[in-house]
Amino acid sequence: MHIQELETIKYHNMNILIVVMNNGAYSQKVDRLRLEELSESGSVLGNTDFAGIVQGFGLMGKTMTRSNDIGVALSELLNKHEQHFGT
Repeated sequence: MHIQELETIKYHNMNILIVVMNNGAYSQKVDRLRLEELSESGSVLGNTDFAGIVQGFGLMGKTMTRSNDIGVALSELLNKHEQHFGT
């Protein structure tokens, strides 16, 4: 996915749930480096505020910390769709 797709979603008023799983690192690389007892330098990243990026496009963005939050967000999205389109 590219950031420009957020603009397309906004422009066309699309109801799409995008889930970004961010562990703040290149996970497979970190696991391998730890296994080989090598430095993790360059493999551990910061925690980007992806919800903030989405909100910058005028879309709803949330940071979720539990897997159950995804179901709640999907329900909210479907409810919003029903209110908007009357289905």
